[in-house]
Amino acid sequence: MNSIGQRIRSLRKKNDLTQEKLADLLGVTYQSVSKWECGVTTPDLSLIGPLTKLLHVTSDELLGLTQTVVDARRAELEEACRKAWIDGGGERDGFRKIHDAEEALVKEFPDDMKYLCNFALTVSNRAWNYEEREVFRTEQERAVKYFETVIETTNDERLKCIAVDGITSVLGYLRRQEEAKAYVNLLPDTPVRTKEQIMEQVLCGEEQRKFRQRKLDGQLRELLHRMVQCRAEDHAALCHAEGILYSFFPDGNLLGFHETMYSIQYSKACALIRLERYDEAVQALVLYKKHAVLADETEQYPEPVRYTSPYFELLETEPCIDEEWGAMTHAQAFAINLADSFFDPLRDRADFRELLNE
Repeated sequence: MNSIGQRIRSLRKKNDLTQEKLADLLGVTYQSVSKWECGVTTPDLSLIGPLTKLLHVTSDELLGLTQTVVDARRAELEEACRKAWIDGGGERDGFRKIHDAEEALVKEFPDDMKYLCNFALTVSNRAWNYEEREVFRTEQERAVKYFETVIETTNDERLKCIAVDGITSVLGYLRRQEEAKAYVNLLPDTPVRTKEQIMEQVLCGEEQRKFRQRKLDGQLRELLHRMVQCRAEDHAALCHAEGILYSFFPDGNLLGFHETMYSIQYSKACALIRLERYDEAVQALVLYKKHAVLADETEQYPEPVRYTSPYFELLETEPCIDEEWGAMTHAQAFAINLADSFFDPLRDRADFRELLNE
């Protein structure tokens, strides 16, 4: 049976009820029952409950919502969505067919948060096709509401992460950065993108630039550290690492990177000693000591100092607040390191002794 009217007729006869009797029991006219069964009209929603009791069926059975029918309808709508994605690319408004197909799926299966999340993404993407700023905002606000529903409803952590990713992007477009940040902080790194990547998209202007500079700061330190670790005995590789660092600080004002530089110089000195290039080894140690002293000075500045590098001009050094740091400065560590027997080939050189005694 395809229509509710046909099902009412079949079930009425099965229960030995005439149209008049069923109408009397429901408090409607027999003409109303006749119109239902002929497909002219459908019962009022308020009559579905009484009808199920009189006809001894569930509401799903009365409405034809058997699992087989539901599954078939779901498959039909999903196929329509798939086809819309294939065909939509040729449209001027490429998301119109997709939007309509997904909206139909959401309306018939409102409890499926996967469908709603996909629809929210489509609504947001389609909004970019509208030239009117107000229409764009209205559609993005609609996407926000759908994403909020998914986040509040779903127990699927991956789906929730996708919705958080989506809502932070939309809130970023709408310049609602504080709300977006709150959503980013709700979750750990997502399977889709890391929390850091999402936060970068949320920010704008100078705040976004500063965020990116902090990220670059950490990545540069990690890169140089790994280069020294992996090629600590390769003098040419260490010179390359030194060159990379100077390329980021063309004026030589390394500030918080002095420690990185003296680590490179220490490794260079060791590599040069292995090559028996002792003059160059001492020169590397001179630079090691210079940057160790500068690292101490930088950490003891009473106030933050801003970088002058064009890559980090929004960042500042942080004063050293560890009261126990005075027990061992970078310069003192330099003297201890050079006491190692590895430096014995330099021990009788006047320039090496002078370096230790300065």
